[in-house]
Amino acid sequence: MKKPLLVLSLFCISSFFSVGCSTHETDNDNERNFFDGFFRNDPYGTAFQKMTQTKMVQGGFENYFEAVVTFWNLELRKSFVQEMSRVYRMSESETQVLESGELKENDDYYTFIVSSSSRESRWRELDRSDALWRLSLENADGTVRVRPERTVMVSAKDDRWQFFYRSMNRFNKTYRVRFPKKDLATSSKLVHHIAGPLGGISMSFDADVAEPIR
Repeated sequence: MKKPLLVLSLFCISSFFSVGCSTHETDNDNERNFFDGFFRNDPYGTAFQKMTQTKMVQGGFENYFEAVVTFWNLELRKSFVQEMSRVYRMSESETQVLESGELKENDDYYTFIVSSSSRESRWRELDRSDALWRLSLENADGTVRVRPERTVMVSAKDDRWQFFYRSMNRFNKTYRVRFPKKDLATSSKLVHHIAGPLGGISMSFDADVAEPIR
């Protein structure tokens, strides 16, 4: 009886050193997802996450509305240009055109990517004049407030933006929202507000202090 037990013990020890314990295998379960190869050890994904905040409007035990807001600041733009160039194997001239466009927009606007979720489809809408929610951007002490100059919904069918706007999914609506920069250009802090009759949420972001893309 002792011999079979000894063989079994030796087999378990060998298995441990060759493939690792079961806990390690569980930790790696996510690698079975096809897209993990794109997102693991991804500087762009790290930059996107760093600039992203999530908050909810709640009533009792119910979540009325959730917003995932990403500040498309200069640091993230820089990472976006690098990743776009890498993924699409862009030429130097194509990359320069993309850089110029990002720099020009950054000079004039504060831009945010906003993904909205709700059990009611119309509560996810942010781009209509009669939308339930109103967006605004303020300086830290609230003495200056601006409304969006433009709010554009991003097509959920566009695989490119599904890759770059990591907050997008089939359950929400995602928008690119930009605010005029001139009245808030000297602010070190920006407060992004989403308010409506069901409640409101606010998120604070550091204004750009990064060096230019080049």
